[in-house]
Amino acid sequence: MILYPHAKVNLCLHITGRKENGYHTLDTVFLPVSLFDTLVAEPAGCFSFRCSDPALENDNNLVCRAWRKLEECGELPPQAVYLDKKIPSQAGLGGGSADAAALLRLGQHLSGGALTKETVLRIAAKLGADVPALLCDGPARGLDTGTELIPVPCGKALPLLIIKPALSLSTPAMYRAWDEKFGDLRRPCRLPETDALLAALEKGDIRGVAEAMHNDFEDVLPAEAAGPIRQIKKELMDAGAAGSLLTGSGSAVFGLFETEAARDAALAALSRGESGWALYPCEGLVPPAKEEEA
Repeated sequence: MILYPHAKVNLCLHITGRKENGYHTLDTVFLPVSLFDTLVAEPAGCFSFRCSDPALENDNNLVCRAWRKLEECGELPPQAVYLDKKIPSQAGLGGGSADAAALLRLGQHLSGGALTKETVLRIAAKLGADVPALLCDGPARGLDTGTELIPVPCGKALPLLIIKPALSLSTPAMYRAWDEKFGDLRRPCRLPETDALLAALEKGDIRGVAEAMHNDFEDVLPAEAAGPIRQIKKELMDAGAAGSLLTGSGSAVFGLFETEAARDAALAALSRGESGWALYPCEGLVPPAKEEEA
């Protein structure tokens, strides 16, 4: 079987508090995008995992962890899994979470329906806050730790240009920075900015979406990252983006454009600029994840 795990961007990300167990609560909007990895699974004598990036071939990879969680729920026919990585790591694009979500889809298929959607979602929440969202087939609002998901309508595909600088950012480190700066600050969960964004998203109002975009992590960027990320945002806006935002905890930044032509013109212009940036033109609101028999 061949699966295509899609990346995501966060159109907004508000940190609304922190639970007693240390997990942070969020009000965020996930948007799946057309940038994807490829996961190939074939029957084998025992489970094995290989990756186009050898640095990711380890038992702690979310794909391996997802398989172990599935095995705890019942016996599955073992698979040899190969992952071709295209989504950059430590970018805030949910690449590892998307791969884990694809592996859970695979496990549900292999179980012949014995693994229910509810069971798979419970496993997903244990693997990471982004994994349940990446099991969704479209945009979703994430509340609580991001795992309480509400599907949201989107009036049109969103042309995006994602830029990943050479630097990477650690999600735990970014949350620690937030705690150090803002302490026990609590915010209301249903924020007006998110409601405005959702209304614009449903109407296909790209300017309205752009005006409502926000990411709290931009307030706690480390000094070595703040300058490069501000530069990327400025260059995207100068190239015609309606809005630009850090996604997740970074370090990737995306520009939202009103048309594909405007996005492609920005891609051409920015491709001649800063070396060390990886540029990914893509669209938001991808169709349901594709699955093929190998």
